[in-house]
Amino acid sequence: MKKQLQLILSALLIVLISLTAYGQNVGEQFTVGDLKYKITSIPPNAEVKIVDYTGSATEVDILGMVDYNNETYTVTAIGEDTDTFHHGIIRPFFGKGLTRVTIPNTVT
Repeated sequence: MKKQLQLILSALLIVLISLTAYGQNVGEQFTVGDLKYKITSIPPNAEVKIVDYTGSATEVDILGMVDYNNETYTVTAIGEDTDTFHHGIIRPFFGKGLTRVTIPNTVT
């Protein structure tokens, strides 16, 4: 009986550790380089959208994939759903003095 209890507790502990180590949640935001991302979908189909640009470069190349916390996310959108465009410019880049933004094919 004692061994069975130890086995059950060990299995439960492993599950809890794996869940807390994973830690990414839909809605969580993170920054890589000059771009701030928001998680929109977790693995196995991990996706993010860009919600802000904090850099000063005048030309930006957005990559189709970004790594965060040992996970690779596909960039599928830019801006929040309700206010993506401001005077015809994608909001995360509005007022930043950009002359060129390259958007990957993963953004739909």
